[in-house]
Amino acid sequence: MGGFGYSGRSAAGNASEFLVGPYPNYLNRHLDLTGDGTGASNITGNYAVSTKYWIRPPSGSVYYLTRMIVHVEDAGSFDSGFYGNNITLTNGITMLVKTNGVTNDILDGDAIMTNGDWSHMCHDVSVHDFGQGNNHLTVRWSFFKGHTLIRLEGDKGEYFKVFFQDDFSGLIDHHMMLQGFSANK
Repeated sequence: MGGFGYSGRSAAGNASEFLVGPYPNYLNRHLDLTGDGTGASNITGNYAVSTKYWIRPPSGSVYYLTRMIVHVEDAGSFDSGFYGNNITLTNGITMLVKTNGVTNDILDGDAIMTNGDWSHMCHDVSVHDFGQGNNHLTVRWSFFKGHTLIRLEGDKGEYFKVFFQDDFSGLIDHHMMLQGFSANK
């Protein structure tokens, strides 16, 4: 696993014990409309035409993505058969990752159509009801728990893209954040 930034030590130790090479910069970035961290990141529009929210490293940089955090906020109770409180998605959410010149569908042909569909991709899915106010769905998709990281090189034009082609305007808040670390090439 050395190529992905791990030396084989247990993740139970602190980060400096299992990262290979110089200690890299922590990466905590929302997917956005421009891919460079400067675009809109709240995914609450009506996307009649396929719209991508994405991330790409700048030239000379490499991103090592360890996990994705998804946050959905909506009024009312969430149901596993809808997205948010009561949104029916026709096309769903799809994801592509380009690495080493190859574009991969990381959902393997599936699409996220409902709150419950997130559990097909990762185990860590929770609905939070704090009593008063809105409900929240959180998803933690830890790529490293699948024994890999997603490595993106800016010089090669590599990216992580999520596509939306439905009406998400009923949501109050909807963000996707990628976490990991970055390094200079």
